[in-house]
Amino acid sequence: MVTALKTGIKGDDRTRALTLLGDALDRQDRTREGFAAWTRAQRNFRSVYTALLAPRADQPSHRRFIETITAQVRAAGPQPRATDGGPIFGAADRHVFLLGYPRSGTTLVENVLASAPDIVALEERETLADTDDVLVANDGTMPALDTLDPATIDALRAAYWTRVMGMAGDVAGKTFVDMNPLNGIKLPIIARLFPDARILIMRRDPRDIVLSCYRINFTPSTAAWAFSDLEEAARHYDALMQLTEACCERLPLAFHEVRYDRLVTDFEATVRDFAAFIGVPWTEEFRRFDRTAQTRGVRTASATQVRRGLFDGRGQWRRHADALAPVLPILAPWVERFGFDA
Repeated sequence: MVTALKTGIKGDDRTRALTLLGDALDRQDRTREGFAAWTRAQRNFRSVYTALLAPRADQPSHRRFIETITAQVRAAGPQPRATDGGPIFGAADRHVFLLGYPRSGTTLVENVLASAPDIVALEERETLADTDDVLVANDGTMPALDTLDPATIDALRAAYWTRVMGMAGDVAGKTFVDMNPLNGIKLPIIARLFPDARILIMRRDPRDIVLSCYRINFTPSTAAWAFSDLEEAARHYDALMQLTEACCERLPLAFHEVRYDRLVTDFEATVRDFAAFIGVPWTEEFRRFDRTAQTRGVRTASATQVRRGLFDGRGQWRRHADALAPVLPILAPWVERFGFDA
């Protein structure tokens, strides 16, 4: 692999090769060399996708996009609960949004839930694309959501469930789990269009999250661009946590936090808690999430880990503490807020 890297491998292949080299070095406890290889991979990613993904006047950074939404949520103040517009054809009986941040454990929880009868889960699909086209500008600005007319709300809700049916099949009479780790960005819209939805928010040590995002090859996107620079990845995490907290404080959301550290150390109790929150009974099928992942397919970067069963990924950041030192102050408030050093 090293020889191939010296002899001209380019583009996405070079990014992947450098990432694999970093992983191999890390497994040999050559942590500094491994981290250096990941850094070279991310720099190569940026060189390949600068023209497409780099922030510019007509395309703000993904972090700036999030910060614009946060400012609007804070300026609007606490919001009353929206009224449900009535039944929509094809809608599920129970509606769950599973979010948090990439590499926080959302894929694990999604497959746990998908293991149960009468639960349909959808993995990182653009179910809210029609809503985005109407309600969110390219710079993150939104109209006053509390002034939307009922006809617009009904049309957007119907478009959502039509998309869901096209992607997941018939969910009527079932529990539907819409998993997208970055859907914290959509919480203002979710609160307005789906007031009865339940929100599961994954919490994992921010240091492990940022390390994991930095060492992974993501599908090219403006979010992936943020992950390709260590400081920007930490600031992006901070921005999305600030938005999520502002939404939970000011919007009428029914939410439940799911701790990754508790999930991997006390699986049954943790799953029983969030299952009860969304209104589904415990089943032994939840324990068979690895089989579920093997049979239904997993497209996220967590695929290999989930298929192997319960993986304890706590504290991986400590082996790379020196390399992460520049961004630890950015993450420290969230480490304290979520109690990961307690």
